[in-house]
Amino acid sequence: MTKNNISLLLAGIVAITAVTACSPKSNQESVTEILNDESEQINDLREERRIAKYKSLAKITHEQAKQAGEAVIGGKANEVELDIENGGLVYDVEIGNKEAIIDAGTGKVLYIKSEEEEEKAKADKPRSSIRIPDDDSK
Repeated sequence: MTKNNISLLLAGIVAITAVTACSPKSNQESVTEILNDESEQINDLREERRIAKYKSLAKITHEQAKQAGEAVIGGKANEVELDIENGGLVYDVEIGNKEAIIDAGTGKVLYIKSEEEEEKAKADKPRSSIRIPDDDSK
């Protein structure tokens, strides 16, 4: 994503913020939702740009990663995307509620994770005595 597109998104956020100052409270809530969406889009664009910098380092193709994930989990991939995980370049191959993490350099399946296991692992972890609402923990 170019700087122009990010600048346009930021200009839109500024314009919406200005309108919010003059709007009734119910409109402010709608604008807050829009701002949150815009902020998410900006973060997504930054992540895409970050990944694009490293795409040329991948030694296997999107299709090879897909095939590796499908072979180990079985079924058809819903989504395949290049990602950075634990400091390494990987492909995330999503099949149903499972995800195969494929080394982008070797094509080796590093591990498989599932939504249920992630939720259970999250629930089993010790927690701080100070609790923060879920929407603020990101």
